[in-house]
Amino acid sequence: MSKIAIGFGSGRCGTHSFAAILAKQPCVLASHEASPLKWEFDTAEFYRSLVNLSMLPQVQKFPDDALYIDTIDMIDSHDWIQEELEENIKKMFEFFPDKIVCDVAWSWLNYIDTIMRIFPDAKAVCIKRDMAGTIKSWNHVAKGANFWTKRKCQYWDGLTSANKPYYPQYYAPKELALQQYWLEYYGMAECLAERHPENVKIVSIDVNNDADLQHEVLNFIGVPWGEHVIRTDFKLGRSSYAKYSPHEGVKAVPFNFNHKLLDDNKKFEFMMV
Repeated sequence: MSKIAIGFGSGRCGTHSFAAILAKQPCVLASHEASPLKWEFDTAEFYRSLVNLSMLPQVQKFPDDALYIDTIDMIDSHDWIQEELEENIKKMFEFFPDKIVCDVAWSWLNYIDTIMRIFPDAKAVCIKRDMAGTIKSWNHVAKGANFWTKRKCQYWDGLTSANKPYYPQYYAPKELALQQYWLEYYGMAECLAERHPENVKIVSIDVNNDADLQHEVLNFIGVPWGEHVIRTDFKLGRSSYAKYSPHEGVKAVPFNFNHKLLDDNKKFEFMMV
């Protein structure tokens, strides 16, 4: 069975760079925010995201069409027996036992417990940035949006809110709501680490530029020591960009869903303020 590793963090905390580091490893296939999940647990979307994750190693199509179609049909029908559906999903991870499949996204937080129930050997790494830096960066990239204040409450500012299902909302103006979001997010992450000490690790955003931390995390998710590929050239700061081109073993896959498989034929950019 493929090993499963999940990366998560509040957003604006270095998950994009972290996904690039994972993608550099020869035995890892990584994506970034491939299938964002709603903040409130959505069972069907969760199962669909696991199916998407299982398909990362494929080149043209999944090796077992019947298994794939049967699993997707069960999810789409919303008429499934939990044990049977989860057994199908487990089988989908059996075709590539030499790979570690990863997705890194803020939205995995509320789904980690269930992943650990289905896949007891899965690993999850939470990236943590300080509150002030996180909020400053969110304010920079979400100038015209507010995902965190409840609509139509006294603090609602009327800003765009299309992504609201993917974040919690609070009875507070945007700045205070962001603070509450950060506190709640990492409070929940710490609880996960306490419940699953062998499976969940919280690391600083410094992991993206610290060789020792990268070795520690790569060991944690199961990358053999001799295969570690270390990156310490990501730049953080005012108007600074980090560009990367993931390792040559990662190829773009023509999925029907919106999969952001990291591709060595492209260079990705992001900015942290």
